[in-house]
Amino acid sequence: MNNLVWPFLTSGRYTIRELLNRQKGSMQSVTYLWHELMDTDFTDIHHFELPVTFCEGRHDHHVSSAVARDWYETIDSPKSWYWFDRSGHFPQWEEPDRFLGCVLQDLSR
Repeated sequence: MNNLVWPFLTSGRYTIRELLNRQKGSMQSVTYLWHELMDTDFTDIHHFELPVTFCEGRHDHHVSSAVARDWYETIDSPKSWYWFDRSGHFPQWEEPDRFLGCVLQDLSR
């Protein structure tokens, strides 16, 4: 995540305070949600009341897209899968225009 600091600072879109708040939010998520998330097994969950969207970076070394795709195939709710060929774990930052287009496309359904 540290390699994202410079792009955030030089983008002209974020203040140092906003960057610090984002970092604090990330740490808060890890502190309070990580253990619960690691104890949650989605294997037998195949239906959701809302559509499900997956935005997967082809170069993600944090999360297995193959495992995500296998589970995606078992979901019987309306669903979408988007590959981001120039992204790793953060397609929302690495390909922001395409990511926004996918979100808007899914919201328009």
